[in-house]
Amino acid sequence: MKNELKIIVRSNGWVNKNTLKRFVSQIQGLDIYKLNSCFEVHNYKCCIKADIALAASFGFLYSIFCNSFNSNDDSDPEKIRGTQPFDAFNAVIDRRIG
Repeated sequence: MKNELKIIVRSNGWVNKNTLKRFVSQIQGLDIYKLNSCFEVHNYKCCIKADIALAASFGFLYSIFCNSFNSNDDSDPEKIRGTQPFDAFNAVIDRRIG
């Protein structure tokens, strides 16, 4: 899936609704009808807005935290702050996969 994400990001600049749907459709057991419904109905919009406000209050808005992919690694998550090119995310992911 990581290679598929690279293809999506490099070809489109970043993930949008359609590329996200294509990417997550590869997840085994995903109910694509529920996913599409979620995109169309906006049931969680108020929750997302509340989460954004909470993140902003802690100074975490526009930041992504990447944990280790190794269950034995108890190091702190790595923070990627602000708008970054794909290569910045890829470098962190590669480091964390180690």
